[in-house]
Amino acid sequence: MPSSLSRRLAAPAAVLTLALTAASADAAPQTVVGGNLNWSTAKLWNPTATSPVVTDRTFVGYGTRNSSPGGQNWTMSTLGSAWGNTVDPTTPLGTVASWNFPAAGGVYDPDTKIGTIALSGLMRAVSVNIAPNIGFNYTLSIQDPIVVFDGTSTARLFANGTRYDGTYDAPPADNSVAYGRTELFTLDLSEIVETENADGTTTLSNLVPTVVTDIYGGFPAGSGPNRTPNTFGGFSLTIATPQTGPKGDTGETGVAGAAGVPGPVGPTGVPGPVGPTGKTGATGKAGKTGKAGKNGTNGRNGANGKNGAAGSTRVIARLAKAPWTGSKSRKVSLRKGSSVVATGTVKQRTLTVTVAKGKKVSAGKYTLKLNGSKATKAIRIG
Repeated sequence: MPSSLSRRLAAPAAVLTLALTAASADAAPQTVVGGNLNWSTAKLWNPTATSPVVTDRTFVGYGTRNSSPGGQNWTMSTLGSAWGNTVDPTTPLGTVASWNFPAAGGVYDPDTKIGTIALSGLMRAVSVNIAPNIGFNYTLSIQDPIVVFDGTSTARLFANGTRYDGTYDAPPADNSVAYGRTELFTLDLSEIVETENADGTTTLSNLVPTVVTDIYGGFPAGSGPNRTPNTFGGFSLTIATPQTGPKGDTGETGVAGAAGVPGPVGPTGVPGPVGPTGKTGATGKAGKTGKAGKNGTNGRNGANGKNGAAGSTRVIARLAKAPWTGSKSRKVSLRKGSSVVATGTVKQRTLTVTVAKGKKVSAGKYTLKLNGSKATKAIRIG
């Protein structure tokens, strides 16, 4: 494997600058302090499937097959800070594969959907020649991905690593070539599901990838959602930002203490006797000073307000079509059969609902019921 496989991607300063410059003056980008990018797909390969919709063919199934001719004979695994499944030619068809890249830093504005998130780790697929036309002695790798959001309905995923150089040299030759930071996928956000998790993180799921640059061999630009299931599976991104708890209510004002009553004035002292003529008599003694009145008791401080209750989970989904015409926001309940799953509002194609803490809204079919009316609409989330 070339030495470049162990090289970490340079700090994405240029990409970060580009994303922040595009943000509006009112944007409030937040520092990314954790999270991870999850890439999930399945091992499927059915060479007999035909058009117009080619099913049961994913890039994992294509790459891990070792049949002749042209089998890639991949063994796929993770290195470094990344983690996930190992998939090879012996892995059964239908196996779900999942790889995770932890967040290394970046910024993200949840209101404008603008930001750049850098991730770390390596996913690699090693192709080993075992017979004529089976394996090509190269390493395909995707290292240190970067996801860039620009406020539109499409994000971009960059990475660096190695790929097949197009030659076929006998072992022990390595037919790999390094590539620098390259845009590998666009991620369609039009059907994104945004979930606010109980631990304060936010998960953006249902990010649908489409190939921009073919490093895989046989999957040109535009490949991906043209097949069912998607050739390259799907992505979800969990973002952790610094959390501040809600401010408690203001405590009640304490009652002021009553003013103290002044003490009585002491009596005037008795005048001294008049001295004989020619001499001044002695001055009489001063009377005693009266006692001072007691100070009033201070009023008690108002009790501190209680902290706001922990927020419930808020789920925002982008529906395929608006259930009702018009642009006003409608109060609705989200139902599964006769059960109410959550309550919230729908405005055109944007559904915002609140579920109990620890609960979540899974992808699937639901019914929206308009509050104060018998009107319902069938929808699908995810």
